[in-house]
Amino acid sequence: MKFTWIGKWKSGRLSIEVDSINDLKQILEDLDVVKEEGESIISGISGIQHVEIPKISGDLGCSDAIREILRSDWGKIEPRTMNELRDVMIHNAIPHSKGTVAGTLNYLTRSGTVKRRKKNGIWAYILEEGNKC
Repeated sequence: MKFTWIGKWKSGRLSIEVDSINDLKQILEDLDVVKEEGESIISGISGIQHVEIPKISGDLGCSDAIREILRSDWGKIEPRTMNELRDVMIHNAIPHSKGTVAGTLNYLTRSGTVKRRKKNGIWAYILEEGNKC
C-alpha cells in the first residue's frame, strides 16, 4: 500500500509518495510542513483515510479529466479544490494551466455537472448527485 500526501510547502505545492504512514510522518516532520492555521500537520496525520490518487488516461481534455477525477473514490470522499484537481492532473502527466482549469470548472458548474462548495475558505468541487456524466 502506498501513502500519498499532496499539500502546500513553502511557496508551492509538494507531492510525497511513501510505503508507510511512519515514513510519511517523518518526511513531513523533517520538512516542517504546517497546516494553514500554523499547527503541525503531523498531529492529525494518524487519522488519514488512505485513498489512492486517481490514475487517469493521458489523452483526456480538461473537462474529461476533471469528470474522471471527481468520479474516482478520491474525488467522492470530499469536495476538491482547483489546486487539488490540478495536482492530480500533473501527477498523471496531464498538465493544464490554472486559467484552463478555472474556466473549465466554471463551465462545469454552470452546466450543472459539478457543485461548488466552500472548503477552508476557497471553492471546492464535487460531482452533482445523480450525475453520471
